[in-house]
Amino acid sequence: MRITLLDIENSRIPQVLGVCRGDYPRLASYISEAQERLIQAGGETGWWGGWSKVVFNVTRTDPYITLSPELARIANMDVCKFPVRVQNEWYEFLDAGVGLQKNFLHDCGWPGLTDSYDRGNVPTAYDLNPVNQKLRVYLTDQRDIGTKFFINGALDQNGNGIYEQDVITPVQGALLVLDYPFTTTAFVVSAFSSITKQGIGPNGSTYGDVVFKSVDTTSGVETFLSRYKPQETKPAYRRYFIKSLPCNCCCSATPGFVQVTTMCKLEYRPVINPSDVLIIGNIPALKMECESIRYAEMDSVEGTNMSMVKHKEAIKLLNAELRHYLGALNPAINWAPFGNARLEYQGVGYVT
Repeated sequence: MRITLLDIENSRIPQVLGVCRGDYPRLASYISEAQERLIQAGGETGWWGGWSKVVFNVTRTDPYITLSPELARIANMDVCKFPVRVQNEWYEFLDAGVGLQKNFLHDCGWPGLTDSYDRGNVPTAYDLNPVNQKLRVYLTDQRDIGTKFFINGALDQNGNGIYEQDVITPVQGALLVLDYPFTTTAFVVSAFSSITKQGIGPNGSTYGDVVFKSVDTTSGVETFLSRYKPQETKPAYRRYFIKSLPCNCCCSATPGFVQVTTMCKLEYRPVINPSDVLIIGNIPALKMECESIRYAEMDSVEGTNMSMVKHKEAIKLLNAELRHYLGALNPAINWAPFGNARLEYQGVGYVT
């Protein structure tokens, strides 16, 4: 069940916390912190409603998946009806391990042997071409004129650092002050490390989306890099590399693409407005966690103990919700003592 901040206001949570109805900033601060604590305590896949099935069309020439800001990580992956292991970012650096994996276009991998590798966080959905590119930012809402867009760790075409000034404050990178319809850097940028958006809305948000592009200084051709939503003030997207994609896939309706289906854990997002949807829809669990926060802020041993009790109660309620929707007698279990391959392919025979 999906609920909003307005549903929280109409519950008993404001009464328990001593928050006046209509005091959305204070109520949102409690609910946002409660959600963040509970989502991170949700284990591998999260609580009920905390995951989503997402389908990507991936090319063999660019076998990467970059998640949207609503997604925290890929928990499971399927390529052409075969489950694929998702290795963490340290896997390629293990002693005597596989090492850094590369994309070999001549190798048409069999889906059952394909692996995917976490490649960390990136600030844009698509990478910047490091040659002859200026950066350009478009507004979608004129109320965001004057928003500051920081391109942190920016390098010029010679690889030298770019440093600017925000009135009297030094900026370690490039600064764009947004204007209608767009704003462009005065110089070529070959690389950058992160993006910071400082809007004039609540918590530095903007009123509309901000579109980030690069533009070739010779041809004027624009290349899309990312589209940042209002609450994305410090964007970071999870990226994965898929090794040895098959050359074709019966599941893909688009030529040249392979269909990849994923089960993703949803990312925490703070709530601000009454219509904002919460990831955790269990109001009793949220009430317990809000009480846990309130007790934790009391400077006493009794407060600390009560905070732990309330947190455990919240986890207990979320586990009960999982059992209600998924059942306790039908767990998803895969026991493969000899791996996933058929026995004859592993040199194992039957006893006759």
